[in-house]
Amino acid sequence: MILSSKTFSVNSRVRESGTNTDFSYILDLPPNNRFNRVCILDFSCPKSWYLIPENENYFFITDNQTEYKIEITPGNYNRKNLTYQLNNGLLPGGITIGYANSAVEGDDGKFTITGHGNHPHKIRFEEYMWEILGFEANTEYDFDLNNGSAIKSRNVVSFQKENTIKLHSNICDNNGTDVLLNIYGMANLSFSTIVWHLTDIDAHSRMLTTNQNNIYNFRITNEDNHILSTNGLNCVFSLIVYEQSPIYRMLNGYIKYRVGQDEINFQKEIEPEEKKNKG
Repeated sequence: MILSSKTFSVNSRVRESGTNTDFSYILDLPPNNRFNRVCILDFSCPKSWYLIPENENYFFITDNQTEYKIEITPGNYNRKNLTYQLNNGLLPGGITIGYANSAVEGDDGKFTITGHGNHPHKIRFEEYMWEILGFEANTEYDFDLNNGSAIKSRNVVSFQKENTIKLHSNICDNNGTDVLLNIYGMANLSFSTIVWHLTDIDAHSRMLTTNQNNIYNFRITNEDNHILSTNGLNCVFSLIVYEQSPIYRMLNGYIKYRVGQDEINFQKEIEPEEKKNKG
């Protein structure tokens, strides 16, 4: 039961400070309020981030004990045009990257990177580009000198742009985290808009950390908590802060407790019957 509330419309373009996806915003809470919960009502965000964004666009190749930093121009790519970019001026001379020709052979969804000469080659990843090329983060790999000085992706490559979005804020406490909302945009094409609407306030509300501030911080990140860049486009969402009745909270907690207890009792009842049937 909501005893009192106030609703705000947040537009990252008119932020107090920061960027469109990492910003501070003024929320004028009334004095002497008793708000204790916060919830997002709706959320709209352009899916305008790149598959390979700025500052996350590199990996390393070692050719005969010399390490090269390979930097990709930020943007959206598929296997074909990324392979073209790497083979035409980005990889050290004599090193090539390719993948199966699905017209004549089975496509296993992996890259093969081939060195040259009978000397050591390595590929190394920090926190970025590893998933796109089918490897693991913060890992170094040796090319196989017994297999034509080549190395194959360890995993199927991923060219899916970030589809899991997290809205973080210091306005909330979500079981020890600051995640205000999780959104999934798998059905949205690149350069379209992800739109989300609330369906259940109880399921999506969070504990309000403090009702005495007027400036709060918001961040939009991917599943690894890296801030997403919408490349100059703003995000808009509405939120409600409200006072939830203590009696309602107790009742809601009791219902959850009873459901859990009923499940336990049900399992206790059927286990002897299952053992009997098996016997």
